[in-house]
Amino acid sequence: MNTSAGHASANPSTPDEWSRWLLQGRFGDSDALARGMQPALLELADRVLRLAAPQPGETLLDVGTGDGLVAFRALAQVGPGLQAWLSDISPALLDHARARATALGVADQCRFVCASADQLNALPDASVDIVTTRSVLAYVQDKDRALAEFFRVLRPGGRMALAEPLMRDDAMEAIALRDLMQGDAPAEPSPEHGILRLISRWKSAQYPDTFEKLQAHPMTGFGARDLYGLVLQTGFGQVHAEHHMDQRVTPPMDWPTFCARVPHPWAPSLAELLQRDFSPSERAELEAHLRPQVEGSPSTSTEQMVFVSARKPS
Repeated sequence: MNTSAGHASANPSTPDEWSRWLLQGRFGDSDALARGMQPALLELADRVLRLAAPQPGETLLDVGTGDGLVAFRALAQVGPGLQAWLSDISPALLDHARARATALGVADQCRFVCASADQLNALPDASVDIVTTRSVLAYVQDKDRALAEFFRVLRPGGRMALAEPLMRDDAMEAIALRDLMQGDAPAEPSPEHGILRLISRWKSAQYPDTFEKLQAHPMTGFGARDLYGLVLQTGFGQVHAEHHMDQRVTPPMDWPTFCARVPHPWAPSLAELLQRDFSPSERAELEAHLRPQVEGSPSTSTEQMVFVSARKPS
């Protein structure tokens, strides 16, 4: 395992579900959409860093670093006095982050570790001052173990700052649609009923669509209070949690970009679903309903995040 910063590998790692989503899928392979989303992503990283408050002379561990957004933002804000460990389960994303570190001129301040959030074996006990995450624990089944690892690698008095998406409401919408469609169908189904049936199949392929699935899934089986309680149980002190709900406005986009977008790493895109699970007539029906809305006006959505800060007792 290479844990030192350097140039990007001459043989880049094979893309995986994490790198495909983070670098392409969430943007629908659209550079314009990626640029448009950048301010919101930077705002998220800055919220994490306000809680973490990194200082010169400290070492920050960014778990599930992805493209390195939080770590590189911290290095830019603090300067050469900060050291950063960037860990991720995806070799492809670590290759991407190494290349970015070199391009940004901060490679000598970075170390890289290929590891899952719940198995940070390459890091010694009490070796870092700060642990940060951005949309990481939502994809970890054993959140207790991951938090225990964060606690282990922090020095006494060390700080933790987490930002995790809350997707329970997305699953609740999928459940409601599924339940509605499983009820008694009208004697003469309306066009609206037919469209809802297609939308239900789409959403059920991307989110848990029963309460049993919701509770068992790592993305949707927790809320803000649950994460707050887990952090307390791990042994952290000075625990503070904030549940943020932010309205996001997305400009109109072309239909192929909309279909290519993926809401999370484990979800198929609408384009994939249309080809795999929908008949030609169903594809045409859904497109006729959705495309004018997608291309004709901005869309609004609500993003929910829980931010948690805590300190390891001295």
